[in-house]
Amino acid sequence: MKLIGPDSSFYLTILGYQHPDAAGEPYDANWLSIHIEAVGPDPLHPGRKGAWTGTDPCLLTYEVGWLADWLQAIGGSASRNGNPPAPAISFLEPVLLFRVVEIGEHRLLRVHFGNLINPSWRVFSGERPHTSPDLWLDFPLDQAGLAGVASAGTELREEVRRYPDRAKDR
Repeated sequence: MKLIGPDSSFYLTILGYQHPDAAGEPYDANWLSIHIEAVGPDPLHPGRKGAWTGTDPCLLTYEVGWLADWLQAIGGSASRNGNPPAPAISFLEPVLLFRVVEIGEHRLLRVHFGNLINPSWRVFSGERPHTSPDLWLDFPLDQAGLAGVASAGTELREEVRRYPDRAKDR
């Protein structure tokens, strides 16, 4: 899936099951290795952009499905239960968080990155360890942005179909 904004880009790809031989094992069978590529402004250094990649087994098969549904609902596609989408979606592993924020009159999709998928240039800032602010990328939810978010959800739904639940652990 991809999200592209005026100052940021975010690509998420499923590399495969974390444990390819764990079929039928409760819980471990459904972890997916997720690869991201990201570019965006660095909140610690205004005017500077950074690019990074990261890989982590941070999403379960069904969490990817939830994310696809949520993105499609945010983008304007009908939600499955008819209710408006929640303002945020998080997962068991706190590596990625997606939420809708309002800044003034602007609505944005904000993607937060946890420490396990933070770029190495963010772990240390100067001589002190990085502790704040969080690293995130923003994507406008204007008409084009909404279409892009809905499309990202559709792309993600197609990608996760290759990785069905292998054990019912929820």
